[in-house]
Amino acid sequence: VENSSVDVSKIFTIHSVKGETHRSTLVADIKFESKRPYVSFLDILKISYGELKASNTELERVARNLLYVALSRAKYLVVLSISENELTPELKEKMERDWNLVSTRAIIQDAEESFLVD
Repeated sequence: VENSSVDVSKIFTIHSVKGETHRSTLVADIKFESKRPYVSFLDILKISYGELKASNTELERVARNLLYVALSRAKYLVVLSISENELTPELKEKMERDWNLVSTRAIIQDAEESFLVD
């Protein structure tokens, strides 16, 4: 965010927007090094699509609730950013029934091709 045109006053944590509504929401499933265990949002999606067995732990419950809060804040647009490498063909097919999946690789490639043409 440093040295960018991003208005950091418009970036919020999931906890801080509970109960609010926004025009659009970007939820980034970012893997990070942590000494504390956590359940990724992608794992919650895998469980909901039957690709991963639920363990019904407190961590899983907290992650599921956080994902619900994050996804339910947007009035018009929800963008869930997850690594394309994490999607199996089977999971991708299941998710495409409910989501409009867009590859950022395709967007970047289109932009590069457009730039080269101009």
